[in-house]
Amino acid sequence: MNNNHSNKSDNQAPQGYRVVPAATGKLWLEEAWQFFRRQTRVLMFAVLLLVFIWSLSSVPVLGMVISILSPIFTAGLLLGIRAGFIKPPARINLLDAWQLPEVRKELVFLGLALTLIGLLINHLLGSDLAKLDEMRLVMASGTVPEIPMEALQRVLLFSLASIVIIGFCTWFALPEIVYRGRPALSAVLLSLQATLANWRALSVLGLWLMLLWVTVVFVVSIVSAVLLTMLGSSLIGTFIASLPVLVVSLGLMALMYVVQYVCWRDIFADPAEESPSSGEDTQIDHNQDDENTRVII
Repeated sequence: MNNNHSNKSDNQAPQGYRVVPAATGKLWLEEAWQFFRRQTRVLMFAVLLLVFIWSLSSVPVLGMVISILSPIFTAGLLLGIRAGFIKPPARINLLDAWQLPEVRKELVFLGLALTLIGLLINHLLGSDLAKLDEMRLVMASGTVPEIPMEALQRVLLFSLASIVIIGFCTWFALPEIVYRGRPALSAVLLSLQATLANWRALSVLGLWLMLLWVTVVFVVSIVSAVLLTMLGSSLIGTFIASLPVLVVSLGLMALMYVVQYVCWRDIFADPAEESPSSGEDTQIDHNQDDENTRVII
């Protein structure tokens, strides 16, 4: 493990996680970026497969199944990222977690719980969402609609609060389940405790990610606008102009999964990266040939 990123003796909590300095947030992003640069193709392709699977969630019945099994596919990606850090090059199999019976059971339970929470949120916001859908249809017809501000505010506030709470509860829960086999409920509670205890480092990480996102969106928007101007608004021109947005979106998603592993590793001390015999830090081999990198589903 890189001791540049966290001191193993710093603020060791009895619950089994560390409280790292605020500056660690920036270092997490730097290390994740270095790994992403060396494993770009495998990560991008894995995330593309993941997004394709998620896109099937709009299919009746099948969508519910995919929603429940979604943590299993994400866990497979995290297992591949961890393996890539320990012994590069990375080999990602989105179904790796399915082959672990105890882990699979906990991940399905987590997916079912998240699906039910999503259905509950949709039920609570049903009338407000209906008003916003009506506004969208009016806009599509070319008429300027009256914006239902109260409904919009409730949806935005409720959605933001749900994202933050669910994010805190699952950011470390998924790695704890897949890497350590921790029960889902215990992992969720531990994730909430660890994220709140490390709010400084995670806030710094969030600020850097936001800065990165704004910068990338600005640059990509300019590139897409230039391409659209050059190629025209034809179907092919629009598709080509949208490619930079797609590529950058996949890249940012892949980077986030790498960041998730690095955060968990430094806060929870990944035993697979420990080196008891030499005590030396695990380093990524910069000379590894990435031609052997594979993504499997």
